[in-house]
Amino acid sequence: MPRPFFSPCYGLIRPSRRLRAAASRSTSTVKDRPLWLPHVKLKSASTNDAIRRGFFSTTATNKNQPNPICEIASSTLRYGPSFTSELGHGATAHVRAEIACDKKTVVAIVAATVVATVAVATDSTYTEEKKEETDDANTEEVNRSKSYQQWIKDQQTDRNASWKLNVAFDTAKDTEEAPHFPHNTLFHNNAEKYASSQTSTVSNNIMAAAKATVEEDLFAPCMVGSLESQFLKMMAKANNAHKCLDIGCFTGSSAIAFAEGALAAAAKSGTTADVEVHTLESDEKTAEVAAKIFGQCEPKVQNVVNLHHGDALSWMKDCAANTETTFDICFIDADKDNYLAYYSLIMGDSGMRPLLAEGGMIMADNTLSALVYDEEDSRRKALHLFNQHVKNDERVEQCVLTVREGVTLISRV
Repeated sequence: MPRPFFSPCYGLIRPSRRLRAAASRSTSTVKDRPLWLPHVKLKSASTNDAIRRGFFSTTATNKNQPNPICEIASSTLRYGPSFTSELGHGATAHVRAEIACDKKTVVAIVAATVVATVAVATDSTYTEEKKEETDDANTEEVNRSKSYQQWIKDQQTDRNASWKLNVAFDTAKDTEEAPHFPHNTLFHNNAEKYASSQTSTVSNNIMAAAKATVEEDLFAPCMVGSLESQFLKMMAKANNAHKCLDIGCFTGSSAIAFAEGALAAAAKSGTTADVEVHTLESDEKTAEVAAKIFGQCEPKVQNVVNLHHGDALSWMKDCAANTETTFDICFIDADKDNYLAYYSLIMGDSGMRPLLAEGGMIMADNTLSALVYDEEDSRRKALHLFNQHVKNDERVEQCVLTVREGVTLISRV
């Protein structure tokens, strides 16, 4: 077996199991095989981690000394530009290294080519070992494939017995009403709760908004909540949105989410100076609560959120007529009867300048309330008409997501 050698600082340096195993497979027939110790810049840090990467193990005698790999290199100072350790069975390791020292840190660049003349067996025993390893790996792969196919057969076939192809080949025909849906939620019990529990926790700004909404006795279900606020934030980040229009502020959770996402996106480009979130609220009391909440947010969020109290359609028309501002994201979440009117202004219909920037996205909230609202509710029909209008608009493409009560993503073709 390979024999140890002595280090002046670390004492006994023993070949690792990896090298001993190679030597133990040796026979009288040998073949040169190089072993490489990576070219690594090492600082005096994790001894165990560094030594684990090499071909040697060590019994350290002084824990305050530099990394043992560095010590192997420093052995060159004692044994010359290279030193040799006889490993037995015809195997000899030659180590070349350079070492640099300063007052605080020992840094070794182990430009070490550990070249060992290791006795690698070429006899039938070694060949058989490799063959067995390959056979085992192939067998494992086959078993894994079979086990997955068996799981499909045993568990999924019956479960999906009523499944129908979920790829549409034609545009759906218009209908006067949305289909009957006897539920007031899209989800089975605990589905949304579980999704929320696996979603990142919202910021302190969102938490404060939720708390204030409850304390002010406003209708808390109107808030976008943890799941959707995180979704809005991530959409702003993913789309690199710097300017967002939030139509329907309520108490500000959506505006805050857009602000946080836009600030995070802008920070990557080196400046947040052009980040703006404009949020519109018509109800006076709700706008007062929202203003209070924004005032308690982090300064960077306060600085980019602009609350406008008044009629949303009037503000949007004024913005289109008297400014050059366009928005990377337009979020529609106000009165459902006016969704089509908001959409038309955003898209620049009736000859007005579009508010949607090139490459921008419209996000319409509650679009699947066309199912969950009571069938006698006029808002149910208004949302259904809006959904069909967007579906038939050849200028855009869209995707209706089952997030909470439905969010439709819309972008120009």
